[in-house]
Amino acid sequence: MDFDEEEEQMFAELLEEETAAAAQDEERVLILDCLSGLYAESVIGRRGGSAPGRRKCKPRRRMEGYCMLYADYFVDDPLHGEAVFRRRFRMSRKLFLKIMYALREYNSYFRCKLDCTGVAGFSILQKCMLAMRMLAYRAHGDSTDDYLRMAESTALDCFYRFCRAVIAVLGDIYLRSPTIEDMAKILALRLPPPTLPTSASQPRPMDAPGRRLRAVSAHLQPPETAARRSSDGLAANPTAGEYAHGTNSLRILSPVLGYSAVLPEKLQTGKWNVYRSAKSPISLVERFSDNPDIGTLHDNFVYAVETFRDHRYLGTRVHADGTIGDYKWMTYGEAGTSRTAIGSGLICHGISEGARVGLYFINRPEWIIVDNACSAYSYVSVPLYDTLGPDAVQFIVNHATVEAIFCVPQTLSTLLSFITQMPCVRLIVVVGGIDENLPSSAAAAGMEIITYSRLHSQGHMSPQPFRPPKPEDAATICYTSGTTGTPKGAVLSHANFIANVAGSDFGIKFYPSDVYISYLPLAHIYERTNQIWLLNRGVAIGFYQGDSLKLMDDLATLRPTIFASVPRLYNRIYAAITNAVKESGGLKERLFNAAYNAKRQAILNGRNPSPVWDKLVFNKIKARLGGRVRLMSSGASPLSPDVMEFLRICFGGEILEGYGMTETSCVITTMDVGDKLIGHVGSPNPACEVKLVDVPEMNYTSEDQPYPRGEICVRGPIIFHGYYKDEVQTREVIDEDGWLHTGDIGLWLPGGRLKIIDRKKNIFKLAQGEYIAPEKIENVYAKCKFIAQSFVYGDSFNSSLVAVIAVEPEVLKAWAVSERIQYDELRQLCADPRARAAVLADMDSIGKEAQLRGFEFVKAITLVAEPFTLENGLLTPTFKVKRPQAKAYFAKEITDMYAQLNEAESARPKL
Repeated sequence: MDFDEEEEQMFAELLEEETAAAAQDEERVLILDCLSGLYAESVIGRRGGSAPGRRKCKPRRRMEGYCMLYADYFVDDPLHGEAVFRRRFRMSRKLFLKIMYALREYNSYFRCKLDCTGVAGFSILQKCMLAMRMLAYRAHGDSTDDYLRMAESTALDCFYRFCRAVIAVLGDIYLRSPTIEDMAKILALRLPPPTLPTSASQPRPMDAPGRRLRAVSAHLQPPETAARRSSDGLAANPTAGEYAHGTNSLRILSPVLGYSAVLPEKLQTGKWNVYRSAKSPISLVERFSDNPDIGTLHDNFVYAVETFRDHRYLGTRVHADGTIGDYKWMTYGEAGTSRTAIGSGLICHGISEGARVGLYFINRPEWIIVDNACSAYSYVSVPLYDTLGPDAVQFIVNHATVEAIFCVPQTLSTLLSFITQMPCVRLIVVVGGIDENLPSSAAAAGMEIITYSRLHSQGHMSPQPFRPPKPEDAATICYTSGTTGTPKGAVLSHANFIANVAGSDFGIKFYPSDVYISYLPLAHIYERTNQIWLLNRGVAIGFYQGDSLKLMDDLATLRPTIFASVPRLYNRIYAAITNAVKESGGLKERLFNAAYNAKRQAILNGRNPSPVWDKLVFNKIKARLGGRVRLMSSGASPLSPDVMEFLRICFGGEILEGYGMTETSCVITTMDVGDKLIGHVGSPNPACEVKLVDVPEMNYTSEDQPYPRGEICVRGPIIFHGYYKDEVQTREVIDEDGWLHTGDIGLWLPGGRLKIIDRKKNIFKLAQGEYIAPEKIENVYAKCKFIAQSFVYGDSFNSSLVAVIAVEPEVLKAWAVSERIQYDELRQLCADPRARAAVLADMDSIGKEAQLRGFEFVKAITLVAEPFTLENGLLTPTFKVKRPQAKAYFAKEITDMYAQLNEAESARPKL
């Protein structure tokens, strides 16, 4: 990079000025050497000739001056370091950038490899220098001379080890910047006292400039052997990231466990219990590494439209006349046009900036269009579960003061039944509606009902400029479907979503060639965040036709490459395949078992399985999901390790399980690509940090051996802003240090992987004092072939567990045929004692395999033919059992089961 004539003259004058000023100042001499070297190398060295005012200096001395530039101009005020530097030397932005480019060339000399174009690098170096002095002074009551003398001695090479430790732990590894005193304290806790040379070998005291020069020089490791000597006399010191991943025997800290890095929570305590992703241990991710300008969902959508304008984006099989056919696609460019039209239409109808907009319909392209329109025009979207029921919908609309609601004809009638009780609603937009079939809006004064197509036309005819939001602005209020009480509205910002997907993007890659099927509820954070992530990578998203019973047909037509689901569906796939194999019997069953065992063994041994088994057996299974799936993910609840292994063997590709919640914008941890271990939920998202907090009442502590255990707490830019209009509950889950308490119990496995083992909230105590986590036991019994759903119950008045089992009809009927049991209907079969005994026996067998403790086994069951559903009030929209409601619903059955157990106990002979 060359300087122009004007810049050369300015630089020459600068050198002359500095030469005059440096006569009596050693530190100014160092600066001058650095500038002179840069000028010589970047200007004269490429053009020939001599440089006015040029001083001769050795490479090492020039690098000392380079260090001084870091310390003097970029540390005192890091946020304005560039301005300070330019003002001091009266240089233009253009010249400054050229000098930065020249500085970058010296990285081959300055082997600490701190980024000379970023403020963080300068800050780290200066903090290292100051921490050395602070530590030496506080620990030994002396000057830095003691440590500087050690730099010259070879005794234990303690000073070099010290520098490595400083570089490893000092940097922007906390959400707040640590003070020099804090750093000195933590280093004093972890470093041994120095071994000093004898007094006879002590050099003469140095003055202040000399000490400063030597402190900087100490970062440059002296060569230990002749073989390691080089012309510049410098050797490589690692950065924090290099140090963390290194295996040097001199390392005195062990911050990385494989997939996670361990850091201290607070410098004052020295307790190392905070885990971060090894992919980004120094700082938490907040933006996409390749697109740092994307700070909001609007930015994300604009980027996708500009980058993938003619690519397929949103596809549907449901045609305008209601018929089902092949997928028809809307491109990214067309989606961008519709987004503008819908947002402009809302403005035309007087919906003010910042207003809440409700979405009350299932997955379809219009959902995505409306959501992105809200982002572009600074509206706050409020998803409404179409299965929440009228009471919850009415509560959410009034609580969030929703002004406009997008719905479909099926949900319009529900809204109209209580529209007079929602005075805040001004506009209802019917997606898929026909103008002639809309009811008169006279029923609700001040409220208008129009079709989506009409709103689109109005906005298209009168487009309005975007009203871009700020990253910290609320993007959505996502109401969590709690198992008790009224829903809570989690306020999530644009920055929350961007940080979450940007962190997840570090480990999992999507491409424009990928195809994704959308069928999980978009009102749920799992699917919502997936869509934001896939949008950024230009993925084609096809929607199911709206009927979960026809999902397999949609999969066969779309043939996706990415498939996200929940354990409930994966368990059904597992049960369906295993039952089909058993029923096939004979050669087919033996062939499947041989293929399964051979492929399993190859995976365990780290080898690629033979493709023969896929051709003979597994390709037929893969075809159930379209035959092209390369990545499957699971979330929302724990997936059984057996089911995970089964999916990996049968479907191949990557099968990843993650853990997250609405309050964290979705992903907290996820399994790393290539990690073969199962039974865990992976390492932290690079956008957050995780710690475990002791739960003494459940005997979980961070000191547990062999693995630390406790309540999972999360902190970082993915954490929500709080519950809408509910400061009390917000303070209950977010503590004063910014940690979100999830209520889940976890442990750290080797490698820094998190495993969910319990639940803090949904626990109860049996009469003998044992604590029970029913969800854990239900997850074990989910592998029972007879069980579609289960509700495990216990209380402090009884010493045993009971359960209500919603049966798999076809499996139970097949069993009845094999046992030659006659029945008229499924309810009659469920009431048969022989059926209960068979199911309980299978549950006992599975419980023994899972090594349940004695008091965790269910002792009595009731079989029911009716499944737990949203309609009968026993499930949340995320398919979790509503325990208080289930207890009330099955109160008689629970009482009868305990009566039977007590009767059997009384009849047992006493000693």
